[in-house]
Amino acid sequence: MQIVDFIGQNIFWILLAIFAIFVIITAYRANSAFDRYLEMREKYTKMPSSLNVSAKTLGEEFSKIHFNGIIKLEKTEKDGPDGSYIPKTQTVTIKEELLENNSITAISVLAHEFGHAVQHFQNPEILIKHQKLNRIVKTLGNLNPLIVITSVVLCITIGYIYAVLGLGILLLNTIVAICLKLRTVNLEKNASQEAVKLLENYGFNEADLVSIKKFLSYAKNTYKADLVCALLGWTGLTRKTNYF
Repeated sequence: MQIVDFIGQNIFWILLAIFAIFVIITAYRANSAFDRYLEMREKYTKMPSSLNVSAKTLGEEFSKIHFNGIIKLEKTEKDGPDGSYIPKTQTVTIKEELLENNSITAISVLAHEFGHAVQHFQNPEILIKHQKLNRIVKTLGNLNPLIVITSVVLCITIGYIYAVLGLGILLLNTIVAICLKLRTVNLEKNASQEAVKLLENYGFNEADLVSIKKFLSYAKNTYKADLVCALLGWTGLTRKTNYF
């Protein structure tokens, strides 16, 4: 009975402690996903593809063959993501260090961004919706510290019942954000699938395709980690990094 009474009297603090432990573990896993991606990026940057063609040349060929030369190819900022696709200008950007490179990393990043170009040409609104969803998730994440602080204040000034209600709102907020972000993860997964199709049609051998798929799978994990960063960035425990 004493244990039950103790739990009943301190339920909010117990839930808060569980939440804090969950946050720490989740943040650690997210940071590990980024670390693992960087390890694989370095490994595959040193691994040339079987075809002696640079990412720049490949991008120009993709644009010519699949997009009637509409897609432009530019180098991105040194401190920015490895690559990106800009729907408004129909431009694929890639880091300068990868642009003239024929490594698995360079080919994978370029092909992934052309995968987004395929999505854009199939459905012009899909990437715009994707950007809006990302903004909503970040907004929900920014509300989390306010909810936590309000819950603590309510617990101290009024009672733990109201604080538990606050944690319930926090949980609901997190669930909504996860559901929205999962759509983004699926979009990125589909872009990688489109990338592999482009490379298969271009003539890359099976060994290259296996390595490219592995590299893209590590990249996919960083998209999932981005969800954690969006939700827990306010804690200072996660990195605010987006590679491509």
